[in-house]
Amino acid sequence: MMKIKEISLYTVFGGLTTLLSIGSYKLFLVIGFHYILATTLSTLLAIIFAYLTNRKYVFESHGSIVHESIKFLIGRLGAFLIETLALIIAVSWIGMDEFHSKLIVTILVVIINYVYSKFIVFNKGGSSEE
Repeated sequence: MMKIKEISLYTVFGGLTTLLSIGSYKLFLVIGFHYILATTLSTLLAIIFAYLTNRKYVFESHGSIVHESIKFLIGRLGAFLIETLALIIAVSWIGMDEFHSKLIVTILVVIINYVYSKFIVFNKGGSSEE
């Protein structure tokens, strides 16, 4: 069963990760980057921040950094591919605004990332020890 503390911390750090991702995405758009490059760079920043905070504060993992970081990166890259495809569909096919599309797609990505991190990356039965 999920702990209240864990969910609360994931909400706080997930919120900060989301703010970092969306804020840097908006900044990159303002600078003039194409929305695919903007989402790539903002995702890279968010992945680094999320791994560090999830490992230390949310899941309090003491497992192998190498194994966890590889699994974390694989999961986040998978979520990134889903996010990018959803953005392409929303912006290029449906004609939605680039920024508002990112906000909507982020909801899906947050859910995917939590489930993957909780049950695959930082799980008690895997390479991490809590």
